[in-house]
Amino acid sequence: MMNIIFQDGTRTTVSYARYLMSISLGRILDKEEHVDHIDEDKANDNIDNLQLLSLKDNIVKHMTLKDKFSNDVELVCPVCGITFYRPPRNVNHKISKGKVITCSRKCGGVISHK
Repeated sequence: MMNIIFQDGTRTTVSYARYLMSISLGRILDKEEHVDHIDEDKANDNIDNLQLLSLKDNIVKHMTLKDKFSNDVELVCPVCGITFYRPPRNVNHKISKGKVITCSRKCGGVISHK
């Protein structure tokens, strides 16, 4: 993250990747512009690894990647009965702690108040 202090004294914080893209383009990015790491390595802030995407394009890209590498576990919420998916690391961790896995914080709250 970068803390930027403007000449008028106002401050803002932006991601380093967003800062680099702004410097590269010579302008401040719009809120609708998202800086995406092409290789999905968030530590690789090389300007050649960064691209501008719209929010929609960024979501589509990540959903496509998620579908490609997805091995999520299918679960059924014990409160509302909805089928949902979680990564195995989250499921295994919660089960090892003896916790009940729910579809949302709302359903988790219902379980914790019983």
